[in-house]
Amino acid sequence: MPNDILDYCFKIQQREKEDGQEEIKNKNVRGYSGLKWHLLDACEEQNMNIQHVTKELCFKKKNKVLLGNPYLAKFSHSYYNSIQQLDFTKEYDYCFIGSIHGAIQKQTNHRNWIINFAKKYFTENSIFICTDSDWTNTKKNWKSLGSFDKTLDNSYPRFNPAQTGGPNGRKCAPPGAGGGLYNEQKTIVYRKLDENYFYFNTMAKSKFVLCPRGDQPWSFRVYQTLMCNSIPIIDEWNHLYRNGSEAKADILFYFQSDYENHKYCQEIVNHNQNIFKQYFLF
Repeated sequence: MPNDILDYCFKIQQREKEDGQEEIKNKNVRGYSGLKWHLLDACEEQNMNIQHVTKELCFKKKNKVLLGNPYLAKFSHSYYNSIQQLDFTKEYDYCFIGSIHGAIQKQTNHRNWIINFAKKYFTENSIFICTDSDWTNTKKNWKSLGSFDKTLDNSYPRFNPAQTGGPNGRKCAPPGAGGGLYNEQKTIVYRKLDENYFYFNTMAKSKFVLCPRGDQPWSFRVYQTLMCNSIPIIDEWNHLYRNGSEAKADILFYFQSDYENHKYCQEIVNHNQNIFKQYFLF
């Protein structure tokens, strides 16, 4: 059975890679400061000349090195190892902790599939928390999706880089700051384990993590999911990667539309761990 599941996932990956080559080759994404801070952290850990290394690792624009846009996302061994200390005993089937409405209003529909999927397939063994930055509006208008939905339960911690305050969330940005430069600080986007323990620990205890695209057509959550020994659930194949370099990594996943075939398999996790170490561990 595990080999059948593994073969199924490999077939999906290869089919989508063949069909999506042109799209991923022409994909143009902006940098993300979270990638920059992790890259700099990894370089410092290896005692490498940051200026020299980043020139070799990052895209450039008009001879300017784009630290937030490396060819491959890179994480330090210390960061990866800290997450590996978590308990990976699976208590949840599906997990989603994050915002539904992005910082860019015209892109707010890209995560609607999460709500539809949760309503249909989440169970009492799932966990869902919407962490939209406008907590006042969320609290007023949010309708519970089911017993698994902890959005309005103040006992659960929440965090959003653009958050201006929540029931027990720290104030990450001053009112009106939104998702601007303030939220590019390392303390906001780096996401240290000890400051986001519930977030990472819940993913580590989940078989599957919903990984929607963000304000750009890729998901930072995919890297976190792989580190947490969970399997990513995505909407579109090209949301799995930022560019053609990353698309060479054969990350195994399931489509959200393919629910009937969602099966947790340790062989998939092991494969993705090896992929992460090969491509994304500095």
